Amino acid sequence: MDRPSQGRAARHCSQGSDTRMIMIGRRVPRVKTLTVDKNRIREQLKTKRDLLFEKYCRNPANTLLAIEIKLIDDQVAELTSSLVQEMKKDKCPT
Repeated sequence: MDRPSQGRAARHCSQGSDTRMIMIGRRVPRVKTLTVDKNRIREQLKTKRDLLFEKYCRNPANTLLAIEIKLIDDQVAELTSSLVQEMKKDKCPT
């Protein structure tokens, strides 16, 4: 399973549900990458939501904006819940 990658040996090893890449003796947990991506997506959604909310405040009769804001709020809540669960899982490995 070892393949050279730009002159360096890299291999994947699976341990349960946690996949890690080993490069020159260093382990980089995949979970941290996913957490960073979720945080970035969450921040982008919050920024989009804030812009839509500013438009909605200028025209509160626009129900389409209100629905779009609610959908974004739901997505942010799901990501937040997922991140909290990951942090709990990282703190207390079983």
